[in-house]
Amino acid sequence: MANQFDVYRLDNLMVVVLQNNFAETATTVVAPLLPKEKVNTPLTGLMPEVELSGALMVVDVPALAAIRSNLLRARSGELTMYREPLLSALDLLFTGF
Repeated sequence: MANQFDVYRLDNLMVVVLQNNFAETATTVVAPLLPKEKVNTPLTGLMPEVELSGALMVVDVPALAAIRSNLLRARSGELTMYREPLLSALDLLFTGF
């Protein structure tokens, strides 16, 4: 079972798990991680910047999706230290503040 804020590689895409793992489900909510240089203008508050293995990345929270949990096989890291900005981005996306 994937833990919240774990990072996984899916083919050529990195994703971060946003869903808490209190219940084992068939799907898991994730958001893509994009290299910062490939994002023209990150949406303030919605797309937190993080560092993963020395690379600056942007978490594209507005592009979150539920994927089959069994696709999460190759754990590549974790972003627990970014818990607050990630949860703030989710709050902003769903509540507007």
